[in-house]
Amino acid sequence: MTFNFSGNNNSNIIQVENKSSDNIYIVTSESGIIIREKPSLGSKRIGAIPFGSKINVLEKTNKELIIKDNGKEINGNWVKIKTYNHPYYYSEGIEFGYVFNGFIKEESEFILELKDKMQEYPEFKNYEIVKNNNPFVLNGDFFGDGAKDLAIKIKDSTSMTFGFVDNKINGKERIVVINNENLSGGNLDFGWTEQLEKVSKNKNLWPKNEDMSNINVNFKYPINKKLVLGYNSLFGHNLESCGGGYIFWYNNKFHTITGD
Repeated sequence: MTFNFSGNNNSNIIQVENKSSDNIYIVTSESGIIIREKPSLGSKRIGAIPFGSKINVLEKTNKELIIKDNGKEINGNWVKIKTYNHPYYYSEGIEFGYVFNGFIKEESEFILELKDKMQEYPEFKNYEIVKNNNPFVLNGDFFGDGAKDLAIKIKDSTSMTFGFVDNKINGKERIVVINNENLSGGNLDFGWTEQLEKVSKNKNLWPKNEDMSNINVNFKYPINKKLVLGYNSLFGHNLESCGGGYIFWYNNKFHTITGD
């Protein structure tokens, strides 16, 4: 499923001008996209890119493809991309690959649509998207109700935080912005989440994580009891240092577990 807010020539390749901001696209497929070695469904899979990630499109081929997605036909072409887009390597050891462009959207267009979506809700009134983050939007079940939500990195005049479009199974939505009232004991500034990822369900967040030392937990929790969430959380990391940690919803509050 794709996320929505509201040929024939003599050459096999149509060159796209490099180093232009217009070459940056956002992955819109809720389940992400597959990178292939060549522009063909039968070609070897060499990587995957999750929803919300930025990719650099280098070339558009004339190889067309029609994909059926929930009964709807999506028409597009194979495009050549860089498999590295700071700070992520989407395919180890391989510099270029091909993806279907029916599941990506130009970054400028994606941002405009996301802004329009945010303007529907007064909770987002004083916030803007942190556009330089890669990604600045993720999807997942962040509240444990089985519905797929959006997490958007946003900022106002004083701090960076996250806003969630909390989708419900019955189709309704609510907006939740992390603030001083719903954040348990933490510092309301998530500038350290320059690198941002969705954490899979059922991952043990506590008491020990081999990737972090000097762990700081901002809520009272038994030191030797595992904390395993049956839903998604966020993991953020500072690109210029070793600091990072988890951000998650638990007992009607947001919490962080951070370390070096």
